[in-house]
Amino acid sequence: MGTIKTTNIETITGSGTLTLGQSGETITIPSGVTQTGVGESGPAFYAKATEGDTSFTSSTVVKIPFTQEQFDTDNCYDPTTNYRFTPTKAGYYLITVTAEIRSNTDTSGQANVYLYKNGSSIAVNMLKADDPLNIELTHIVSANGSSDYFEGYAYSNMASPFFNETTDGDNRFEGVWLRGL
Repeated sequence: MGTIKTTNIETITGSGTLTLGQSGETITIPSGVTQTGVGESGPAFYAKATEGDTSFTSSTVVKIPFTQEQFDTDNCYDPTTNYRFTPTKAGYYLITVTAEIRSNTDTSGQANVYLYKNGSSIAVNMLKADDPLNIELTHIVSANGSSDYFEGYAYSNMASPFFNETTDGDNRFEGVWLRGL
């Protein structure tokens, strides 16, 4: 076997498909080699609630209004209408929903944070503790890249509950593409 040395390899037909090796073979990239164009990236977003307090009805599951978009690499998050992440690339995503729930009149109770996919709950985290209840839920989910969407919801049985948001993202919704399906 010999060594092929070149600066560029392209297909003859312009088909866009170039195969290196075949099934069962290993392609080795020596250490110290700089790779460009290797690896994929996908949608990522981070949104938080508007600063201040946002009241909601006790003992009711409500969508959390993550209205302040901090970044959205592929324009997949809607911070104005439905607070929904609709990824445009199929794959697995790491998604986190975080909420700080308080009450001015109730210092104990329960609060839940939910991750919804296509309108149904797929994951929940519950906390029973003193006020405030800081809850975080992180989940790895798959998305088809066209119609799947994700939303963050919360619940609390405390009297007069509200989401408390300061400048540091106490209530946030974030996600990042991990890899293809």
